[in-house]
Amino acid sequence: MRINHKLDYLFGPSGTFAGFTILAVGALSLISNIGLVGSIILIIIGAFVALTRSGTIIDTRLSRIKSYTQLFGVFRYGDWHPIGTFSSIGIKKSIRRQRTYSRSNRQLITSQEDYRIILVGKDPTLKIPVVKCKTRESAEAELENLRDQLNLEINES
Repeated sequence: MRINHKLDYLFGPSGTFAGFTILAVGALSLISNIGLVGSIILIIIGAFVALTRSGTIIDTRLSRIKSYTQLFGVFRYGDWHPIGTFSSIGIKKSIRRQRTYSRSNRQLITSQEDYRIILVGKDPTLKIPVVKCKTRESAEAELENLRDQLNLEINES
C-alpha cells in the first residue's frame, strides 16, 4: 500500500499566488491572441511556480520511503530509501516565516506553525519529513500510527 503525504508548495503562499496570477495572465493573453509564444512562456512559468510542491510517499508493501518534489503538480522526482536506513521517528515543531514587501515598501511577515513527523536515519544527517499536522495531538496520533506501520522507535528529542 502506498501512502502519499503532500507537504508544502515550493515557493510559499505569496509565490503560489504570484504563479496563479502569471498563469491567468498567460491564459488570458492566449485567448485574446496577444502573442502565442509569450503566452505559452507565461503559462509554463506560472504553472511551475504555482503548482510545484514537495511531499513524501511511503510504500509499506516494499518497505521504502520517497521524499519527492512534484514539478508542475504532475512529475515527481526523488530518491527511494529503504525503511531499514532509518533508526527512529519523531515530532518536530516547524515555524515558517515569509516576508513580503508591498509596492510602498511596507513589510508583511506571515508565520505558519505546524508539527512535522520526521524520520531520522542511522546517519543523523538523513532526516525526511513525512507528515504535516496542524496540532500536537494530531501529530502524536499520526506518529503512533506510523510507528506501528513502519516498526520504528520514537525519538524523544
